[in-house]
Amino acid sequence: MISKNILKPNFVYSDEYGNSISRSEMCDLIDRWKYVLLSYGAERGNSLGISLVRVNPNHVALVIAAGELGMKLILLDKPVLEDTIDRTKAAIFSPIDFHVVDEYLEENTAYMKMVEAYCKINIRENAINLVTNKVPEIIPSTEDDVYLCGSTSGTTGIPKPVYYTQKDCYDLAIRNARVFDFKQDSKICHTRNMHHVSSMLTFLLPSLLTSDRHYYYNIYNDTANFPRFMQQEHITHSFFGSKFVVDDFVANTSTPFETTIKINLSGFTIPENYVDICKNLNVEFYSHYGSVDTGVPLLLNKVTKDSIYQKDWLGKKPDDYYDIDVMYDGILVKIPGKGYNMVHDNVEEIDGTWYLNTRRETNPYESGLREETNIDLNIYDKHIVIWDEKRDLNFQHPGYKIHYLDKKTWTTETKINVYQLRGYLNKL
Repeated sequence: MISKNILKPNFVYSDEYGNSISRSEMCDLIDRWKYVLLSYGAERGNSLGISLVRVNPNHVALVIAAGELGMKLILLDKPVLEDTIDRTKAAIFSPIDFHVVDEYLEENTAYMKMVEAYCKINIRENAINLVTNKVPEIIPSTEDDVYLCGSTSGTTGIPKPVYYTQKDCYDLAIRNARVFDFKQDSKICHTRNMHHVSSMLTFLLPSLLTSDRHYYYNIYNDTANFPRFMQQEHITHSFFGSKFVVDDFVANTSTPFETTIKINLSGFTIPENYVDICKNLNVEFYSHYGSVDTGVPLLLNKVTKDSIYQKDWLGKKPDDYYDIDVMYDGILVKIPGKGYNMVHDNVEEIDGTWYLNTRRETNPYESGLREETNIDLNIYDKHIVIWDEKRDLNFQHPGYKIHYLDKKTWTTETKINVYQLRGYLNKL
């Protein structure tokens, strides 16, 4: 199960300022957070929402404390606007029994309105500062207890809750430690808390299970010096939430890294220039494809300096954990212990490499209009969104409402948050 026993004996966790805590100190912090949660009335089976932007010691301690208390862990996403609060994970899993929030998000009015609406008991992160009491005991639970709560993206409809048990998470963490090449001597840099199940199951938990040396860096506070820190500490693995993080990283990196950095990505196919980034900066991209209700991940595209770019490539099956069959309306995935599920993407496999042609839900008229106008746009129902809020375009299209929006604003981590976007457009 997910408990402090997953931490390596020589575990050390450090920030960008040189502050470090040992395994014993992390275990104490876990037990102190358990005391806080129990003092508020937490019980086995209750849900716990975490709203800590940084993957700091409190974040790791709460993730493990939830496992030891038999609680259901929910990593909350942010509302893009106050008008989209009703389309967040907090709304999907409402009511959330307990919720811990940091000072950064407390300053976000829309975020706090969301948690006030959907969370029963809100606890400030700094509440732990004055707590010395500890609860070392682990509340009896089973491997079949739900531990991690996620949801489908909601691109074409209402998101569907997806639940992972203690056993699911532990088994996938062990599997993904191999897939993403974590070693005991790897040096891991955690950049931010993401609401995606994939970040937990492909990065945080596998690295905690495997590696001794961990760092966390606040990329919101100091993006410019992030590459210098990676170079200085000889980081080997990191997780980047979106293309925008990659862009900032490249813009602030002037020399190749001495130690090859493996960068975990998801949510988009690899652009051609990423091969050049690998060559110029001595990095590798571990881009993975799958979904929370099918495979985490199904496919892995390991892009290195020696890779030859292929359009729309998704990579290869990293192992035989999932069985995949191509069907007429997508791919059928056999999930260990859970039966079968469909991914409605138009994919094909050629000589062991998989490619994404189009998503089944993609509007064919959208593709034609984008090619005809050479404008980055999407069509949602009777709305055309042009992804350039500053561009002065006199664009008109009969029967459609035209909107100019900033893609970075609407990319809540790995990709555009279509569920929130549709809700926003439908209210206009």
